Amino acid sequence: MSDIKRIGAFFDGTGNHKENDKEINDGSISNIGKLYNAYIGVDKFYLQALN
Repeated sequence: MSDIKRIGAFFDGTGNHKENDKEINDGSISNIGKLYNAYIGVDKFYLQALN
């Protein structure tokens, strides 16, 4: 039986990503940022688009 490897890959849009949300500091976070934070898997990757 083979092991299943679960990987979460999260891509946030241009100008709308976690780092911008931190700078704005209005308590909002992008939906992709929320998914990334909620993902329980060991291997997860978050990539933000260029501004």
